[in-house]
Amino acid sequence: MQALSNGRVRRTEEEWRELIARFRKSGLGAREYCRKERLKLSSLQRWQARLKDLGVRQDFVTVVPPSASTRPSHAWTVEVTLPDGTRLRFQG
Repeated sequence: MQALSNGRVRRTEEEWRELIARFRKSGLGAREYCRKERLKLSSLQRWQARLKDLGVRQDFVTVVPPSASTRPSHAWTVEVTLPDGTRLRFQG
């Protein structure tokens, strides 16, 4: 977050992604969340639309389960923990 000389604040795309992720997890309405975080509602809405238009982020990671020849005959499990603490578990 960069404070400008006119009192405004400039945030990076990553900072907005984090703010929007926290908003989604908060369970609050947009107005209430913005009041709590001292954000302009219009800025939150604009960044939500901007990030939605950008689509899915391009920093994907391919997860490949062990091949049948290198693993025992039992099932495999892969667990991924996202930055917000959400856990995804895949089994095969």
